[in-house]
Amino acid sequence: MKVAELLLEQNGVDLEIKGELEKTALMWAVSQGNLEMASLLLGKGANPNAKGLVGMSLLIYAVNGDEPDYEVVKLLIDSGVDVNAADRNGDTSLRFAIENGLFEIVQLLVESGAVIEHPDARLHRSYQHVGHLFLASLYDRANILDFFLKRGLDPNTKNAGGVTLLMTAIQENRRGHLECVKLLIELGVDLQAQNKDGESAKMILEKRLKKQKEESGIDPDEISYQMLQMLT
Repeated sequence: MKVAELLLEQNGVDLEIKGELEKTALMWAVSQGNLEMASLLLGKGANPNAKGLVGMSLLIYAVNGDEPDYEVVKLLIDSGVDVNAADRNGDTSLRFAIENGLFEIVQLLVESGAVIEHPDARLHRSYQHVGHLFLASLYDRANILDFFLKRGLDPNTKNAGGVTLLMTAIQENRRGHLECVKLLIELGVDLQAQNKDGESAKMILEKRLKKQKEESGIDPDEISYQMLQMLT
């Protein structure tokens, strides 16, 4: 740190110069969870709203880096970053925090203004892939899904293909998916809701298990069996 401080004290140091992977020094610092270095660079005037590879924001680097750190994310937010800034794929820091299961950081982002679902999200051409509620269900983040739904979002919401959160949760058989299914059923979701193919969650699960049996001869695993019982 002493060497870094001495270098930054020199006149003419360009804090926004990009090196490998189109990263500035601040981008490297936040992606490594280096709070001390990130704080030093911001204090010297580094731009907290700089964009990197494919338009990635510093918050995206922070939550999708090697060492995601709550205090680094808080530092960036306190420095005035746009918590809803998206890369060129339309992905935000909230999306990556959900994917990586960073519950406390998800809470911090939302409480700092990150939008869970835009009112016009259904109009997005790839809404079924980017909806944050669906991501929480897809990546078996029951605690994050619960946090979102407690903020007033509809547990019966559907994506552009008519797929519900429950249908998303039963597509996989990890323990976290079972917890998502339990949560949604406890909230009273419509078990008879159908997608555009006229299939309910139970029908989709039965079809998955039948295909599994035909292709590999494997009977339903414990988690899938519990899901089936809950949907019956």
